[in-house]
Amino acid sequence: MTGALTQSNGSFLLDKLAPGSYFLRILFMGYETRYIQNLSLSAGQKLNLGVQQLDRGNAMLQQVNVSGAQANAANRIDKQSYRAGQFEAAKGGNAIDVLKNLPSVSLDGEGGISVRGASGFMVMINGKPVITDARTVLSQLPANAIENIELVTTPPPNMTPMAKEASSIS
Repeated sequence: MTGALTQSNGSFLLDKLAPGSYFLRILFMGYETRYIQNLSLSAGQKLNLGVQQLDRGNAMLQQVNVSGAQANAANRIDKQSYRAGQFEAAKGGNAIDVLKNLPSVSLDGEGGISVRGASGFMVMINGKPVITDARTVLSQLPANAIENIELVTTPPPNMTPMAKEASSIS
């Protein structure tokens, strides 16, 4: 019919119950569930059940297995990194097909690539920067050869202006 959580002192209140017969189930994780049956309420009656003790549960775990997986994407202020696990949809295609599936990356009809609407960024494939025209290189690189892609929106200051211009996509 209804339920309630206890207060910090263990008290609880079930209100607006219609007159009738009820049973009460009290449960808490790690403790045995307690049932109180044959509770009869008449109109306007208040019922105090006193202190109800719960016994510790006897179900003990023999072992706990914890498993995890490395995130496929990492977004930072200056770059976005994507691991190969996200490229399943582009298998059999090229690196451009991979880029089409990345969030915040868009391609226009002329083959221009932009990240969040900006075109001044550096593409790194498998940890190596694409120094020449990225469209040409990415269209020739098979998708299954890619382990990870990084889109660096703020190229490092030690990169020469020539390399910045060659690696940016307009």
